[in-house]
Amino acid sequence: MERHRDRSLFLNSLINDSSCIKLLSQFPSTTAAHVTTLYTGEEVGQHGVYEWTYYEKRVDEVICALMFSYGDDAVAESNRPETLKEAGILPEKVLPEGRFLERLEKKGILTAYYCPEDFVNSSYNKRVCEHATPIAYKKLKDGLDNLAELNEQIKDMSFISFYYPGIDSVSHEFGPSSAENRKEIDAFLNALEGFLVKIRRMSDDTLILITADHGQIDVDPKETIYIDKRLPELSTWLVRNKQGKLLVPCGGERDLFLHVKPEYLDQASEILKSKLGEEALVIKTSDLIEEGFFGKQDCSDIFLRNVGNILVLPNEMKCVGWHENGRYGCHHRGVHGGLHEQEMEIPFIALL
Repeated sequence: MERHRDRSLFLNSLINDSSCIKLLSQFPSTTAAHVTTLYTGEEVGQHGVYEWTYYEKRVDEVICALMFSYGDDAVAESNRPETLKEAGILPEKVLPEGRFLERLEKKGILTAYYCPEDFVNSSYNKRVCEHATPIAYKKLKDGLDNLAELNEQIKDMSFISFYYPGIDSVSHEFGPSSAENRKEIDAFLNALEGFLVKIRRMSDDTLILITADHGQIDVDPKETIYIDKRLPELSTWLVRNKQGKLLVPCGGERDLFLHVKPEYLDQASEILKSKLGEEALVIKTSDLIEEGFFGKQDCSDIFLRNVGNILVLPNEMKCVGWHENGRYGCHHRGVHGGLHEQEMEIPFIALL
């Protein structure tokens, strides 16, 4: 946020006129983990939706929770949502319930969530947000205008969330430091300024919280560290599902989780460290759990049986991935998921 403050009088005044602090996101610094935390009230190590793609033991496949798809459909060129639904898998079999929203509902608090119309009624949202009313929007300004009007109409206590993915999407495609992303941020700030003017004119008892689920860093996808290229023999040490498929790729472009057979865990860890050197950290997941990386509470059985047992975390501004002859290549110029400060630091702004 600091890099844009000098360019925007509105952002500068917003920071000065509000309670604004810097927080650290959860690890992994990714949307799937944080949106699920928002609606369940649980840490990553509790709800288990820890990254974009991960192994889900209950269906014995790598899946993408947000798209409700098999992993191959979420990371390959097909990019097909809802393939788990097409296979007859019910969301409640693999996705957590929105317990935080349920608690609000039981207390008589109206709950609703705004989401782009393309996925407002996705299987993920229907499951995790089942205790809230879905409201779709097409353009950011229209959605915020509708939110301001709804807020004016509501007389009782309510909790309404508004999710906007535009900045994240543009950052992925062009990089967070790109001119395209600066333009997207300016458009967002203009829309937000208009919304706040309306809210302040209409209401004096609305608490507005503004935050992000993660940051991003600039990368060159051509410099991606492909683990299966660096260590071809690794595939023989990895776990396969009942159909004989490797459990890859799990995690994201900045945090690759490997499912290594227990008898090869120490050997794989040491060889990966030797091969990657200073390019990446190689860490056993058990060490991360012991250090509290996935939350302060004990990790749930669901998380423990789904998460890989080795994490590869690239240093500096690089991606990590599983190539498989180009099937899972990294193409983004902006990424997140790791522990770099630009990925982890997020704003938290409170306005009343």
